[in-house]
Amino acid sequence: MLEFESDNRFYRKPRKTMSLKEIFKQGLRDGYLDPTLKAEVMRICHPDTILSAEDRVYLEQLMGAILTGEIAGLHL
Repeated sequence: MLEFESDNRFYRKPRKTMSLKEIFKQGLRDGYLDPTLKAEVMRICHPDTILSAEDRVYLEQLMGAILTGEIAGLHL
């Protein structure tokens, strides 16, 4: 019998990458950035990366929300 990859217990689906827009909206909804979201922001904003105009807008909104306390940068 053939096994499909999805039936294999060792098969892992590729991780879905999030955009800064999705991270910002989830941060507003949850009120904080969890470590996974913070890691995704760091991946997106790597120094070798050139951000799109939309990403720059959402990064600025995200940073503003963190500075005003609307989104907590750390969840314990």
